[in-house]
Amino acid sequence: MQIDIFTACDIAQLISGKVVLSGTFHFINATVFPVKSTFAVVIALSLSEEEINQEQHLVLKCVSPSNEVLFEPEQKFAPNEPYVSFVINLRDFPLSTEGVYRLELYWNGVCEQVFSFTAKKQ
Repeated sequence: MQIDIFTACDIAQLISGKVVLSGTFHFINATVFPVKSTFAVVIALSLSEEEINQEQHLVLKCVSPSNEVLFEPEQKFAPNEPYVSFVINLRDFPLSTEGVYRLELYWNGVCEQVFSFTAKKQ
């Protein structure tokens, strides 16, 4: 498995098998904390021949600056083509404090990549 895209952005959709995204970021600015934020996480993967038609297990963890796991959605699937994409839309997601939040991407139990963004007060 190869990670082609793993990012957070303002808006994302899957249209006709294509990922359409707008406004990638590494910072969320707020005037006060806690704050609710709406954003999307986009994951696009290229799979090896051996991974096609085999059950795969994808987990996305969001970890707070205090190392608390805020959410941990998971997806088990058996892809039938070499490319798969996911858009996870987070509406009114609670950011409790300033600091660095981590999005951790696990593939079959192994953390493959981490995307970090910083929530900061304006």
